Amino acid sequence: MTDSAGPAAPPAAARGAIAVRAALPSDAAAWDSLVLRSPRGTPFHLGAWRDAVFRQFGFERIDLVAESGGEIRGVLPLALVKNPLIRPFLLSIPFAVYGGIVADGAEAERALLGAAEKVARERRVSYVEIRSRDPIDYGLPEKDLYVTFLRDLPATPEDCLAMIPRKARAATRHAMDRNGLVADLDRGAFDEFYALYVENKRDLGSPPLPRKFLASLMDSFGEKSSILTVRKDGRAIAAVMTFFFRDTVVPYYSGASAKAESLHPNNFMYFRLQQEGVKRGFKKFDFGRSRRDTGAFDFKKNQGFEPTPLRYQYLLLDGGKMPDVNPANPKFALAERVFERLPLFVARAIGAAVSRYFP
Repeated sequence: MTDSAGPAAPPAAARGAIAVRAALPSDAAAWDSLVLRSPRGTPFHLGAWRDAVFRQFGFERIDLVAESGGEIRGVLPLALVKNPLIRPFLLSIPFAVYGGIVADGAEAERALLGAAEKVARERRVSYVEIRSRDPIDYGLPEKDLYVTFLRDLPATPEDCLAMIPRKARAATRHAMDRNGLVADLDRGAFDEFYALYVENKRDLGSPPLPRKFLASLMDSFGEKSSILTVRKDGRAIAAVMTFFFRDTVVPYYSGASAKAESLHPNNFMYFRLQQEGVKRGFKKFDFGRSRRDTGAFDFKKNQGFEPTPLRYQYLLLDGGKMPDVNPANPKFALAERVFERLPLFVARAIGAAVSRYFP
């Protein structure tokens, strides 16, 4: 007699052992599907980001998938980065604040980590840098130089102003009421955005990324990206390129004119972007990564966001040392001081030439 409930479902183990292989172009849809449903997935794991990065910078692409029974159970995007100053290394993910393994279970995670170490030894790199937002405890060395800022958006656009602490709220009101700033989301404002971005990066002593790369990102993400531009009397004085991922607004690249600082354009810009997010049904706002004790860190805290440490992890090969390639390294101080004095057209050209070495 057959049980009326039908046969029992096969145990999870029946799906088969986990095997790791190189990703294929035909995996693209399944890869993105896993990223979109996983809590550890980020916009930087999507093909839209990775395709733009590899088209522009030509890193060796080493995307790994963990597979069982024909089903993709986990992914790990990796890039081989070569820098004339240090030994090559593997990075997940270039030009992104988040990266690392996205998987549906510990078995796939362990398999991908083991495969990453194997690839690292084959390529003779010094280390693998894993930029996880929510790191899995692999027992690897970690750095917590950076923090990230993420919070829920309110129920209505009107509530966005009340979430800003008193002093920053006053600056935002002045921007609107006294300074007459206005803002709008417009994908067509790319040229104005890029000019402000280059100016801002130059003033910070940091090489700007190539125009072609940022334009490629906009093309890759399509309607999941836009630019919010702040204007004074019709002139763009601040702008931010933003990505929309699942239920989250992710402002990423930005720029503002130093001459307009007294008008508080940044306070107004991020307030209006949060309002636009609420209007479009988004639930969270990811203010992104900052180093502790920097102006960006203080600005985000003053906007009412609380920092969460980013514990980047490092798989070190053959007793290697933790890398120190970041703006906090005093060795870069002189280069920054020189760079911030360059004409904009020179800063743009140099940025296009050297940015690939510092992803």
